[in-house]
Amino acid sequence: MSALVLNAPLLSRAGLDKICDAVIFVEASDEVRRARFLSQREGGEAEFARREAAQADVSPASIDKSVKVFILKNDGLNFVESDLDSTMRNIIYG
Repeated sequence: MSALVLNAPLLSRAGLDKICDAVIFVEASDEVRRARFLSQREGGEAEFARREAAQADVSPASIDKSVKVFILKNDGLNFVESDLDSTMRNIIYG
């Protein structure tokens, strides 16, 4: 068995979630997202707020109900690659 992995934050908005067997939703707290944005991009708080508002509809609840949804937390040290590995194995092998 094989898998195709897409890094597509707007997957559901594009309607592509409907063709997926499963979606792994990686989420981080507001604090972590803000800190990452401000340290990696220009635009400051205003640009961060604009981007957050533009993606407000993107959440696990926005994924098509027929698709399995797995949620992983990515708040820095709490994100463990083994969580992703075990989730992928669960999706592929059941």
